Amino acid sequence: MKLLVTACLVVSGITGAFAQDKNTADKQQILDQVAEESIMGSVQTFDNRYEGVKGNPFLYEDWQKGSFELTDGSTHENLLLRFDVLSDELHFQNRMKVASVVPQDRLKKFILKGEKSENDFHFMRAKYLESLDSEVKPNKIVQVLHENDFQMVAVRYKVVKKADYEGGYSRNKPYDEITEVAPKYYLLKPGQEAEKIKPKKKALLKALPDHADTLEALLESEQYDLANPNEVARLLNQLN
Repeated sequence: MKLLVTACLVVSGITGAFAQDKNTADKQQILDQVAEESIMGSVQTFDNRYEGVKGNPFLYEDWQKGSFELTDGSTHENLLLRFDVLSDELHFQNRMKVASVVPQDRLKKFILKGEKSENDFHFMRAKYLESLDSEVKPNKIVQVLHENDFQMVAVRYKVVKKADYEGGYSRNKPYDEITEVAPKYYLLKPGQEAEKIKPKKKALLKALPDHADTLEALLESEQYDLANPNEVARLLNQLN
């Protein structure tokens, strides 16, 4: 399936500077308000509900340094964050070191910091992909892999595989398990139809003919795991 998108969706500026910010006092007040709005029961309920379940719902189990921007334009930096892929939520530690959840309707985008800026992982809420793919939830958090003359995003997924207590299967796996499944990739170009892209060399070269020669040279010079969104981002960022 395809969907016509305008250039403003492609050039959303997530990898650039955040919008003009508020002062420190205002930011702290907003952050405290977000923490108060956070449904703390959802975090605690998850911890209790999945006690004994193998795996975890987060993109990275450990807290990561990062920043996020809210829909009111305020940005909040130098925080500890975790992206709950299973519930499609961003968790953060407030100033009391208590885990809180950024309400879905207030989160615009966020960054998980790497050792270097080029290793940062960028995410945003996308309000358009559900029209392209019925399996994508509305306003889904997506990972932005590249943003320049085109935008490439990936939707990350984790699922709960239930134990089977009927029959021989349960002898090998008598427990629920949270596992990550293959991501989906989407390409958006200004004034053109968005499309779903397979994580294959041939599909990538076909979808990006203006960069095909450079991409092919890069793929021949080094091995990239195109099923890994972080590797795809590393590849595409060399086109800048």
